[in-house]
Amino acid sequence: MYCLYRCMVVRGGLFMAGGISSIGEKNLSTLLLRFLQCNRSDIIYANDEVEFIKDKYLKTRVKNLSKAQPANAVVYLNKMVGDKTELNHIIELLKENNIILTIDNSVEASGYCLSELDKDIKVNFYGPCFSFCYRKVPDEFKVLAIIHVYNEEDVIEQTTMYLLSQGIDVYLIDNWSTDGTYEIIKKLVNNFPQRVFGRRYPENERKDYYDWYNQLMLSENISKKLNYNWYIHYDADEYRVAPWKGVTLKEAIYYIDSLGYNLIENTVIDFKVTKRDDSSIFMKDTWFDFGHRKAHFEQTKTWKKCENIDLKQSGGHLAKIDDPKVFPLKILNRHYPLRSYEHANKKIFNDRKPRYMVENKTRGWHGHYNNILNGNDIIVPQQGLIKWTEKTFDELYIQLFTGCGIEVETENLRDSIYKLQEKIDKGCLVSIYGAGKIGKLIYDELSSEYTIEHWVDKNYKRIQPMFGRCIESPSEIINSESRVIIAIEDESIAKSVEENLINMGVDYRRMLWEKW
Repeated sequence: MYCLYRCMVVRGGLFMAGGISSIGEKNLSTLLLRFLQCNRSDIIYANDEVEFIKDKYLKTRVKNLSKAQPANAVVYLNKMVGDKTELNHIIELLKENNIILTIDNSVEASGYCLSELDKDIKVNFYGPCFSFCYRKVPDEFKVLAIIHVYNEEDVIEQTTMYLLSQGIDVYLIDNWSTDGTYEIIKKLVNNFPQRVFGRRYPENERKDYYDWYNQLMLSENISKKLNYNWYIHYDADEYRVAPWKGVTLKEAIYYIDSLGYNLIENTVIDFKVTKRDDSSIFMKDTWFDFGHRKAHFEQTKTWKKCENIDLKQSGGHLAKIDDPKVFPLKILNRHYPLRSYEHANKKIFNDRKPRYMVENKTRGWHGHYNNILNGNDIIVPQQGLIKWTEKTFDELYIQLFTGCGIEVETENLRDSIYKLQEKIDKGCLVSIYGAGKIGKLIYDELSSEYTIEHWVDKNYKRIQPMFGRCIESPSEIINSESRVIIAIEDESIAKSVEENLINMGVDYRRMLWEKW
C-alpha cells in the first residue's frame, strides 16, 4: 500500500503549508498540468467538475473517475467522498496509478486519516512518486557528478565531500584556476582514487576567456564514455537535496530510475549576502529567494546515461535527451554563488566579468552579474527574502519540489503577447512554433481564448508532452489554415524559421512574430 506522503493546508494566492497563504485556481491548474506533463498523459480523472481549467483542449480531456479504471493517470478529487465504501473503492484505484493529486476537506478510511480543518483546503499526494519506498541500491548502480571549476578553493573540498556522502562519485574539471583549487583537486583524487577524478581543461594551456560551450561539450563526451548509470551537471557553489527527508541523492535517483524516469529537474533557490562581512554563508541556513526568471524553473541537470545528450545548446541549463521522461518532483538546488562580501567582489569583478565577455557577446550568455556595477550592489536587504529554518522544507514543499506557485517575471513577454492577440481574430485557429519558455507562456496565455491546433518544434522528439499535449513535427502545419506564431526570441533565428516554413509551403501571411 502506498502511504499518504504529506498533507498540506493551503490558503491564499500561492501554495504554502501551515496556513501561510491560500490556494489560487491558477496555481492549482499549474500543479495539475505539471503532473500531466510528467506523466505523459492528457487525461485527468475527476470525481466532479474541474471548472478552473481554462485550456480549451484540456477541458475536453477531463473524464469521470467513476466510469474509468485509470492506470498511470492523474486523479483529482475535489469534493467530499460520500462514504467509506466509496472511498475504499477509490483508494484501490489510486494504488494502480503513478501520479495522483487529491483535494478535499476530510478523508478517513483504510489507514488514510486526515483531520477536519473547517473550510481549509488540503492538498494530498498519493502514489509511489510521493511516497518514497526504500530500495537497497545495488553496488553496480553508479552516479557521477561532473563539476567545472575556476577559483573555487573555498568550497570545492566541502562540495566534493558532501557529494561523496550522498553516494555520488565526482569528476572535477579545473579551468586553470589561479588560486589553490587545482592543488585541492589533486589531493582529493589521491585520497579517493576510485571515486574522485580530476583534470585540467584545456589540457595543455589556459585560455584568456571562459569557453563554456566547449567545456559543456566535454561533459557530454565524459557522460558517453564513462560507465555510470546517471550523470549530474553540478556546480561547485551549490548543494542539492532530494525531495524526501533523510534520503541521499543516490537513493533518490535509483528510486526515480526504478519508476521508469530518465530526467530530473531542479528548483533553484539563491542564498544572498546580506551583510558586509567576510564570513562565508556557504551551506548555511541563511536568507534566500526563489529565482523569478523562467530559466530558474527550467533546469534539467540530472539524466540517465544515453547516446544522445546535449548540454551546450542551453548553456548547461537543460540536459536534452531523446524521449525524455521527467520525474514530477524536483531535486532542490541550494545555490550560493556569492559566499561573502569579499568573495563576491573578487568573483564578479576579477574572476568572472573579464573572462565572460567573449561568450556574452557571441552567445548572449553570462549576463547574470550585469546589474552588479559596484560593491554596493552585492548586499541584498533581508526584507523580502526568506530565512531557511528547520520548517522550510515542509512549509514550502510545493514550491521547492514542484516549482509551482512561484511568481515568474513575464511582464515584458505578456506585452508582446497582447500585441499578438490584436492581430488574431477571435475564433481563429492558432499554431505555435517553438516549445521553449516563450512558446510555453504563449500557450498558457492563449489556450483559454483560442483553439491551439498544433504546437510544433524542430526538436519535438526530445521534448516531453506539455500542458497535456504532445509536441509535433513542423510538417504538421503545412496543410493547416491556422495562424502560426513563431515563439522564438532571437530575431535572426525567427527569420530563419520563417524562411524554412515558406520553403515547406506555409503561406507567409499566416505567420506572426513579435520582439520578445
